Amino acid sequence: MTEAPEVAVAELFQKAKLKSDKFSDLISKIEDAPDETKALWREIYENAISDRMNAYLLFVDLYKDVANKAPGHLNFGTLMTKYIERMNKGNDQLLKLAEQIEKARTASAIIDADALYDEISETSG
Repeated sequence: MTEAPEVAVAELFQKAKLKSDKFSDLISKIEDAPDETKALWREIYENAISDRMNAYLLFVDLYKDVANKAPGHLNFGTLMTKYIERMNKGNDQLLKLAEQIEKARTASAIIDADALYDEISETSG
């Protein structure tokens, strides 16, 4: 990253907010899902995005100190792996969420499966 870290972090938070807003718009189109379910979906989505972003920030911060330094890899390799696993768990949560939304969507013919996948992929991408 060539930008100042606080600028990059602010940009990540802004992107996360935009993703959250797009996701909210997406699930609002599903008419048959109760409002409580939609609120839970929003929370799951926001938590998964937040977890991924936080793990990414920690990973990048550590990576800058460890890159191309064997002792750093020995000392922090396991920790870096945990950050990567946390990011992957966020991805898994998003996939499970997409499955739940697809189940609800089948009751409502507003969004087709490919469009739903494409929209979620764009928002989490």
